[in-house]
Amino acid sequence: MLLRNFFTKLVIFLLLAILFSSPHVAKAQNPTILTELERNIIQLLQKVQPSVVTIKAKFDYTMVGTGEKSLLDFKSEEKQPIEMTNVGSGIIYDSSFIITKTSVVQGSKSIEVIFSDSTKAKGELIGSDSDWGLAVVKINKNNGRPTQLGRSEDVRAGCWVMLVGNSLGVSPAMSWGTVNCIRNDGIVQISANVPAGNAGGPIFDTRGNLVAVLAALYDPTPNEIQFGATFGTNETILAYPVNEVVSRVERMIRQSSKGCAWIGISVNDWPGITGGAHINHIEPGSPAERAKLRVGDIVTGLNGNPLRTTAQFAQYIENKNPGDVLQLKVLRGNGNKIFKLTVGKLHPKHETNDPQNLPLAISDPTGTYTVDVNPEGSTSELNKADKEWIKMRINNLEKEIHQLKNMVKNY
Repeated sequence: MLLRNFFTKLVIFLLLAILFSSPHVAKAQNPTILTELERNIIQLLQKVQPSVVTIKAKFDYTMVGTGEKSLLDFKSEEKQPIEMTNVGSGIIYDSSFIITKTSVVQGSKSIEVIFSDSTKAKGELIGSDSDWGLAVVKINKNNGRPTQLGRSEDVRAGCWVMLVGNSLGVSPAMSWGTVNCIRNDGIVQISANVPAGNAGGPIFDTRGNLVAVLAALYDPTPNEIQFGATFGTNETILAYPVNEVVSRVERMIRQSSKGCAWIGISVNDWPGITGGAHINHIEPGSPAERAKLRVGDIVTGLNGNPLRTTAQFAQYIENKNPGDVLQLKVLRGNGNKIFKLTVGKLHPKHETNDPQNLPLAISDPTGTYTVDVNPEGSTSELNKADKEWIKMRINNLEKEIHQLKNMVKNY
């Protein structure tokens, strides 16, 4: 069995590292054990590699001028379309579906999946999970191998894990990590160094089973999750446990055939003993508007069950199908009213494709690598600072500076 004696060899390796501090002892050591350990690690990578893919998603980005003079005298008022390419990682879930991160593919105009044997396939986004940022991409052919699923309950503090994906577009790339702890919310906290390009990348145990999916960078600051940082500044990451990943992926696949449930409202928690979901926005033409709901209404019940939080509301809607009928108990003014609402259908690409929301940095917190593409459509070399990319970055930095200036003036 692959890596059957892995942990025994690991302990021996650590002992050898201590013994090597003495040059006389080091000369007497036999390197066979270390060589075999190295060979087993490579075998493990080769075992899981066919289940890991690289994903390239192309976006159209249009610069928007700020009206201020550019820092490098570029004409920031010019609006020029720029084609961007996100490079991330993914896991082959079954013969037709790939798991990745929403930040890699959301809003893209095309998706390309590259298998471990360098063959390619077209992909289509068929589902996204707004809560965890997971996405499911459907492929028209599969030259890889579905991943072998592990169990979340087998992952504990002290376990060794292997992270596999791409590094700045180069695949396969792997790194080792150690599970620090399992958080109260079930998220796995891991010490590992992860390069840009690993967004959506899988995390395997020492038997080659998928046990988690890369989620985000963790930084012990008041903001906790640093969405603008890179993995190079911190070696602690958060990962989604495989059991919950599978549950959400199965739901997205199921909804892709029936359509995602949608009612067209935005809500926030209502304080107080009774709680509820306060409606603060209703989309025009949505099922909520047709049901005569209003901004300011407080939903306190769903199909006869009390509703206390927006989280309960969202989870309830996610488990519904288009065409289902909901009965909402709503507090309006001083009285309660009952409304019937027919759930609508939401396409996974319904979410905004605003180019200002696209990942623009070299790496986002989940390790997406973003590059520009020249007019001929070939990806530029990684060591070239393309003028258009610099202009775009300066454009966004100028906006941030402008906002900060206004904040200082108003302070």
